Amino acid sequence: MGKGYVSIHREIMDHWLWEDKPYSKGQAWIDLILRAKYKDEKFPYRDNVIDGKRGTVYISIKSLANEWGWSRDKTTRFLMLLQADGMIVLNATKHNTTITLVNYGLYQDPPATNKATNRQQTGNRPTTIRQQTDIYNKENKDLIKRNKEKKETASLSENQTLEEIEEATNWFESIVED
Repeated sequence: MGKGYVSIHREIMDHWLWEDKPYSKGQAWIDLILRAKYKDEKFPYRDNVIDGKRGTVYISIKSLANEWGWSRDKTTRFLMLLQADGMIVLNATKHNTTITLVNYGLYQDPPATNKATNRQQTGNRPTTIRQQTDIYNKENKDLIKRNKEKKETASLSENQTLEEIEEATNWFESIVED
């Protein structure tokens, strides 16, 4: 399976496919991601103003159970399972429930365009396809350079002709250009 990012718009929650119940565990997890605040913002709740934090879901277990087509017990067990796996931090009280998604920013923030900034922000995040391509191209350019140096300094064996070396060099150069 490939790695990387997939953008899913929150409007998918209004699509008829999303209305199928009961939810699978994977669908419930994606639903939590879609429900998470994408930025810090205040919002009204009962007679209070809540200082909502990015990456946090503010919803009751009862409401989630209704949305997912699950019982409250199944919903609670699922959230406890996610918490045990380090995916969320659950804070449930009699009056409200907050579900903080661990590493929300790590997976939701777009990669920086500046490579130095990207390294600072991502820490140990796996290299991107672009970074892998850059590494691959650099390695191939180094290989081409070494082949050219060998061509100039090495004496040719009877099985290897100058044309064969040039063909191999041209082939490597065409790969790097792609």
